[in-house]
Order: sequence, then C-alpha cells, then structure tokens
Amino acid sequence: ISEDKTFFEEQMIICCLDLFAGGSETTSRSLMFFFAYMILYPDIQEKVSVELLAVAPDRHIRIEDSSDLPFTNAVLTEIWRLNPIIPFDPQRESLEDVKIGGFVIPAGTEVLSN
Repeated sequence: ISEDKTFFEEQMIICCLDLFAGGSETTSRSLMFFFAYMILYPDIQEKVSVELLAVAPDRHIRIEDSSDLPFTNAVLTEIWRLNPIIPFDPQRESLEDVKIGGFVIPAGTEVLSN
C-alpha cells in the first residue's frame, strides 16, 4: 500500500487472481463430482436430465429456474454433503455418548470433521 493508503495495480491484480483461483477451484470440484456421480448413477442422471428439459426445453437453465428444479437441487446438495468443496463441514455436537474407533465422544462434545 502506498503512502496515501491505496493499492498499487500489481496488488489489485494479485487480489483479483486470488479470488478467481478460489472460485475456479470450487466450481471445478463441484463439476468433477457432479459428472462422476452422473456416470455412477445413470438413473439419477436421467431424472436430472428430464427435470432440466421440462423446465427449459429450448434454452439454458437460469438461476431463476432454481425453485422449479427440486430434484436437481437435492442431487447437488447431496453431492456437496458427501464431497464438501470446502475443507471443513459445519461444526456439530454429539447428542449422546458415542464410541468411534475405540474413542468415546461424550454427549455435548463439539465435533469437526475434515
């Protein structure tokens, strides 16, 4: 930052590249897992395809169509649940004592997964 508290052009470019790279990574991971699941589950692929074509038979899907695509949204949500695109899932709390891999996790313990 210069003396007048402004960014230099090079700093702004680096910040923009960081934002672009972060967005590209999450998008590419989402697409990778989506295609993998569609290949593994052709019956689900067919249902998603039918729903997409019913909503927009002669155009691209738009964000406004989201509410008309409950099955497709459920598939995407499940894919993200099984394969999070961020390193950590939301924090959880055990409701009762549980034993996992020989370790006891007492009720009320905050649990983070990775």
